[in-house]
Amino acid sequence: MKDKRQSAVRAIISERHIETQEDLAKALKEKGFNVTQATVSRDIKEMMLVKISDGDGRYHYVYPHEHNFAVVSGRMERTIKDSIVDLAANSSMVIVRTLPGAANSVALTLDNLKIKEVLGTIAGDDTVFVALADEKSAEVVIKRLREFM
Repeated sequence: MKDKRQSAVRAIISERHIETQEDLAKALKEKGFNVTQATVSRDIKEMMLVKISDGDGRYHYVYPHEHNFAVVSGRMERTIKDSIVDLAANSSMVIVRTLPGAANSVALTLDNLKIKEVLGTIAGDDTVFVALADEKSAEVVIKRLREFM
């Protein structure tokens, strides 16, 4: 089912501009897939979808391999610098506030930075939850992110 759904996602984003996770969920439902926002969010992350500008200030999802995107150091730094609005933490988690629609890109970037203190990320539309390896990790992760900002 997941493979069929993700194939449908590829088809949908190649046929029309999908700006939000909600738009993608609606389009999938129109094609007969009963999905939740969490499922759509996981698919976006697994498929490494990115948002690109359509030239008039609006953004839409694309499949990166079709647009020759690569997750490289400079791009990761720009993603963090251009997208993060605020950082907060407690002893077990860092909360990253982003511009609307940028959380998935930031989460993917954090995952690809391979920061040893980061166990994983969960992204919404404008918030990323960063699970930490231990109680001392929050300060290290925030410091590392602020270096990019």
